[in-house]
Amino acid sequence: MSRRQRPSLPLTLAVLAGAVLLVLSIHGLVSSGASSVAAVSDAFEDVAARHGLRTTQPAIGSCGYNAAGAAWGDVNGDGNLDLFLPRQDGGSQLWLQTDSGRFREAAARAGLRELGVATAAAFSDHDNDGDLDLYVGTAAGGGRLLDNDGSGSFGIRPLQLAPSADPLSAPADLGPPRAPTTAVSWSDYDGDGNLDLLATHGDSCEDEPPPAPNQLYRGLGDGRFDDVSGALGEPSAGATLDAIWFDADADGAQELYLGNDDLDGDANALLSSAAPRFEDLSAVSGAGISRFTMGVAAGDVDGNQLPDLVVSDIGREALLLQDAGGGFSDRAEQLGFGRETNPDGSPSITWGVALADFDNDGDLDAYSAGGALGRDVEDRDDALFLNDGSGFFEERRVPAPGSGRAVAPADWDRDGDVDLLVAQLGGEPLLLENRAPASNHWLELELIGRASPRQACGATVTLEAEGRRQWRTVECRAGESTLHFGLGPAVAAGEIEVRWPSGPVQRIASLRGDRRHRISEPR
Repeated sequence: MSRRQRPSLPLTLAVLAGAVLLVLSIHGLVSSGASSVAAVSDAFEDVAARHGLRTTQPAIGSCGYNAAGAAWGDVNGDGNLDLFLPRQDGGSQLWLQTDSGRFREAAARAGLRELGVATAAAFSDHDNDGDLDLYVGTAAGGGRLLDNDGSGSFGIRPLQLAPSADPLSAPADLGPPRAPTTAVSWSDYDGDGNLDLLATHGDSCEDEPPPAPNQLYRGLGDGRFDDVSGALGEPSAGATLDAIWFDADADGAQELYLGNDDLDGDANALLSSAAPRFEDLSAVSGAGISRFTMGVAAGDVDGNQLPDLVVSDIGREALLLQDAGGGFSDRAEQLGFGRETNPDGSPSITWGVALADFDNDGDLDAYSAGGALGRDVEDRDDALFLNDGSGFFEERRVPAPGSGRAVAPADWDRDGDVDLLVAQLGGEPLLLENRAPASNHWLELELIGRASPRQACGATVTLEAEGRRQWRTVECRAGESTLHFGLGPAVAAGEIEVRWPSGPVQRIASLRGDRRHRISEPR
């Protein structure tokens, strides 16, 4: 299929956009050691207006600029999660949360103006100084790194690039990127204790030029970065709308999954972070499927302590379950996951996807945000898929106003369940408060690295509760980086194992539930 052809569907569709991620929920109830699904309406309430979050994210420019992103992080160290909303009109916003739970806009005071046509962002403590910095990607494909001074004020600077030490990994001289930044994520892929930055790029919706290659910047620990984009190889040349770092094979090293919009035969790619260049595992693993991918998520759906993958699409989403041999296979249809069409018969179009235990019953549920293509803003239903504890799902359609894009999960009100920020292209974002009953218990972990990056991006945790083991990884993307576990009826977690990015494995005998715990990497 050429770049300007469109998929043959009941409707003529234009495929392209800036991807995003994330999640929503409802709830299931646990009556015994096994989880069960209970249909409950009104599991979430939009409380944006009540908490002072009154704004829009306008859609400006060509269809290649149709992202509406979001990022959560505590920028001023007061213990409350704050929200950054990139905007295409140049007026990106920083919403600070007060102790009362209200949000007030403070971008100008924090130095976060003049950011251009912003499309994607992610917080990170890239300099390991104890506060969250911010990278903002733009519709022109570049980006700006904003350093936090410790009080929540930011200084804007371009990335400081050092001369590449490895000519095999250096990017080709293609000039600046020419397509929108669609996703931003941080990880210590080389295990040197310094965070590395990935910025992905989509299609410009023009005949020329083609999508810009994705950009990978290796952190050097002195505020500078080495552009090693060439190490990603040919799989990075497609229109990548989302990406995620995760430890696919539980060996302590990070893999990278690229979600490519299949306009010119660009399949998704699974890459292993082997030096000096990434190894392409897409074919041998089965993860290199061809989809019109606009969002990806990773998590252990079936409880075998190996991460699986969720991929959005036009039509049914893919659910790639991983077996003990490292192979991925799409089991979506067999397990009741995903949907081909909307209730009106139109093709299902999903954008951000995420996995989270929204009902605290001990297994991962999934949420996908529905949205139109291009700059269309007609309403599209979202969908929630509730895990019954054995890997089978029950769908709950979620009527949602507007055209969904980013879905950023966070327990922003600190009550022990996962809430959501749902960005709407051209509309008002939804601040969805989780209304699941408090019958199930929970536990949240904040990891603090020492030899590893302080934010512990890429660390993995396995936790035992009620005879079941759960697996999580610290993601440094749009959502909160604190790990959330549902414990079901258990009032405490059993053995907890933390695998730090620098290599050590730490074991903790038990932790009480219904509270947040901070775990520091051993010296």
